[in-house]
Amino acid sequence: MKKKSKLVHILYWIAFLTADFFVLMILGVGTMAYDDRSGGEDLIWNKMTAFDITVYVLFFLWFIVNIILIISLVCKILERDYEKVQ
Repeated sequence: MKKKSKLVHILYWIAFLTADFFVLMILGVGTMAYDDRSGGEDLIWNKMTAFDITVYVLFFLWFIVNIILIISLVCKILERDYEKVQ
């Protein structure tokens, strides 16, 4: 029973990381539309279309969500290891 639970947990994380990768990939492709039109000028908000602004805001928010998830995961691992030591 324990091995099955561990396998499901591993498959869950693989699926989560794959979904995260595809979201980043889709947002990255969306940012290429502005890069092609900008002519070397980076992130000038008043020259962006609504689509470009939406993609860039979602891209930055997705990075923030990933950073928060990584920090919470590290804290959870450290907390679990700290409990093992005591």
